[in-house]
Amino acid sequence: MGKRVFNTEFAPADEVEGVKEALERAGIPFYEINNSKLWLGGGSLCVTDPSDHDRARGVIEQFQHRWRQRAGDGQIQHRVNWVVAVPLLVLFGVFIAATIHSIIS
Repeated sequence: MGKRVFNTEFAPADEVEGVKEALERAGIPFYEINNSKLWLGGGSLCVTDPSDHDRARGVIEQFQHRWRQRAGDGQIQHRVNWVVAVPLLVLFGVFIAATIHSIIS
């Protein structure tokens, strides 16, 4: 059974591709679990042999160190999970409308 080495849920696509390329260059076999369709469960990269976990983590840490150096101290971009945000905004609007209606009535 595989072992997770990298969480892809909130990682930018180009970082995920870079990690995959680094693992391939190091000759570490891995597989990818995609995010769920509703983005409720996170995706990840897993090594196929758990004994490769420590070596894979080392490769990923080296990649991320170079990644941070290249990125510098720029602004961090965040993704919005619209599948969750939109219903919450609708519920908030309904709550506000009900509150205003109860005050007026």
